[in-house]
Amino acid sequence: MSKCLKLLLSGFIAILFYMMPSLTFAKEWPLQENVSVDKVWKVKFNQPVMKESVSHEFVQVTDSKGNEHPVNLELSHSTLMVSPQVPYDKGQTYTLTINGLQSVYAKPLKEKTVMRFTVSEKRTKEEILKKWEQYETTFEGDPYIEEPSILLPYKTGKLHPQFIEDGVKMANFMRYLAGLPDDLEEDQLLNENAQYGAVLLAKNDRLSHYPPKPEDMSEEFYQLGYQATRSSNLSSSRSTLEETVISYMQDFGDSNLESVGHRRWILNPQLKKIGFGYYNQYSAMKVFDRSREERIDYDYIPWPSEGYFPSELFLAQYYNYGSNPWNVTLNPDKYDNTRIEDIKVELRNQNNKTEHWVFTHEDYAYGSSKFLKVDQRGYGVPYSIIFRPDQVEEYKKGHTYSVHITGLFTVSGEPDEISYEVSFF
Repeated sequence: MSKCLKLLLSGFIAILFYMMPSLTFAKEWPLQENVSVDKVWKVKFNQPVMKESVSHEFVQVTDSKGNEHPVNLELSHSTLMVSPQVPYDKGQTYTLTINGLQSVYAKPLKEKTVMRFTVSEKRTKEEILKKWEQYETTFEGDPYIEEPSILLPYKTGKLHPQFIEDGVKMANFMRYLAGLPDDLEEDQLLNENAQYGAVLLAKNDRLSHYPPKPEDMSEEFYQLGYQATRSSNLSSSRSTLEETVISYMQDFGDSNLESVGHRRWILNPQLKKIGFGYYNQYSAMKVFDRSREERIDYDYIPWPSEGYFPSELFLAQYYNYGSNPWNVTLNPDKYDNTRIEDIKVELRNQNNKTEHWVFTHEDYAYGSSKFLKVDQRGYGVPYSIIFRPDQVEEYKKGHTYSVHITGLFTVSGEPDEISYEVSFF
């Protein structure tokens, strides 16, 4: 939610910067952090400004090297808007300088006013939409090059490569949103094993990580299928692999609430190779791989992810399951996952004051609509804080939710906390 900053400047001027905390008068205002690449500064004066005094000579934005960044200056009575002609560079620090403006009464601003700001490294909506265009699924038609069979003789068949590719694309898009390397690759051996699992599930017509052996199925076929179902994300009632990946990430239902394991496996930083099997709307996704050679450095991985997030991918209501669970996976190399008793989570809708939740360990109960659990099991990374708010009707576009987690400890024993925001669009 936007905040107003009001400064009374000597003589005649009062400046109000939106989306900034309250400040007191100073020649140089405190550093403003994590502004967007297209941030528009709105400056409101308490008296009308002389139009002729508004020029790039008196209002400038410069980068850390002193180079002037091109901006547009628009004056409306007593409000000046300063907007970049080209986006600011992510992670860079800029300085807004106002000096020499005059009121219509010819009274000058006596002192130069300076404000430094840093640009967020988070992705813009436009960048997310562009990435979606890159990963948008395109396959239509029969998913099988060779039809599987759940009758003697059992056959795994073969999936169309583009059908599989759509699943890989969606998994990579999810990792992109989470700030992880979006370079997952399908592995043919994993595809083949996952296909055994999908056929076994379709034969039993029941979703299970531990499916029973059909009487007429060979032991060899069954063991290959059983190995696949035990080491995969499983899905049913989905007609495309894109849909299965989305359902894994939503991880709805009380049985998944305890771990959000499907989501955590896909967002495992060290994941590199995946495989898909599919038949009769039963799907297996091989996700237990840890073959990535480079170690991914991170502090925490939130879902929905920090910054802008597509509202279509996170539901407040899914049939009778309630809200998709939120979770934050922490790096156990940096955070102590044995000291969890004091963890508390605060979730707040910045656009609706009635939506405010505080989660503690007292909110842990199976099936509870308001829920918190700290899970230390090895679903990818063995440290995840899972929470679900109750009585949420919709995660509306344009609404921003703030998350504040306290009671954390670093591996060196220092107390720590985490804060971030999610803006649905």
